Amino acid sequence: MKANIKKNKNKLYIGIQILRIIFSFHILVFHCINKTKYKSKLIKSVLIDLKTFFIISSFFSYNTFTSRNILKIELRFKRLLIPYILWPIIFFIINNSNSINNIYLLSNIKYLYYQLLIGIGINSVFWFQFNLIFVSIIFLITIFLIKKRYILYLFIIAILCFFFKITSFYKNMNVKFKSIAYFSIQPIPSSFISLFFGFYLSFIRVIDKINKNKYIAIILFLSIFCFYIYGNEIYNKYIYFSFFISDFSAISLFLLFMVFPFDKIRINIFYNIIKIISNYSGGIYYIHNKIILFLDCLNIKIERRSMKICIINYIICYNICFLGHFVFKKTDLKYLFV
Repeated sequence: MKANIKKNKNKLYIGIQILRIIFSFHILVFHCINKTKYKSKLIKSVLIDLKTFFIISSFFSYNTFTSRNILKIELRFKRLLIPYILWPIIFFIINNSNSINNIYLLSNIKYLYYQLLIGIGINSVFWFQFNLIFVSIIFLITIFLIKKRYILYLFIIAILCFFFKITSFYKNMNVKFKSIAYFSIQPIPSSFISLFFGFYLSFIRVIDKINKNKYIAIILFLSIFCFYIYGNEIYNKYIYFSFFISDFSAISLFLLFMVFPFDKIRINIFYNIIKIISNYSGGIYYIHNKIILFLDCLNIKIERRSMKICIINYIICYNICFLGHFVFKKTDLKYLFV
């Protein structure tokens, strides 16, 4: 019985694994492709990927956080902090391997300090981890201090984040902060709102409710997502609606892949392939923008920053993560690759 329950859960979440694969490749393409040549709206719509990742993270963290299980919470932060700290240090060492006596080394150390403090300086993609760690700490503080009505207080903070986003101070943060700090600090209110949505969806057990009218919900979620991609000329006319359309679309995309009946697929090899490919989406995200710089320096007979190079980049990143995880799978260093 327990084995069947576990198997059913794996099949239920196969949609999220597929979504992680899609987003992992999509973000890589967004960062690495020549945007002057490839102008597809789908390529540029990377914001929804990030919001959906926040929703996924908080949705599946709900039980860990609200149970106040210290061991599980420590494991959660270990998975975030190990790549957040170690990958920048690795990149710093590689970048400065020939610069021990270089006068610019002290300046580079300054950027390592920025990187570890706010998630940007050496590898900009870690702004996401910085936001996720920072906002998760706020969630935990609220949950531990307010043991029964934490959802209400998190909701109030989310509302305050929304109103903060429409203030003149927020709109002029790029003037008040250095660009390197602004890049990581500016998304915090939006990150909190996205994490709250995921947390609340788990709190109300939304999947159980949607499954009662699954196929109608799937059509609705798909329609909202398509409207977000192709209806920007409409919703951009309404400023307050435009603030939330990306969040609504991220929620819709998340729920679409959660409730889509992948369990109807009876081919076990399908699930095994998806699981294998999706295992290293985190590691690919951590290193893809460094691998593309390496590929730029090689004399490859393929157009630079083309879709083919993006595919090659993805394959290289995947293999690095596969080998790294194989070597370090019995240590905490495995979190660098998953």
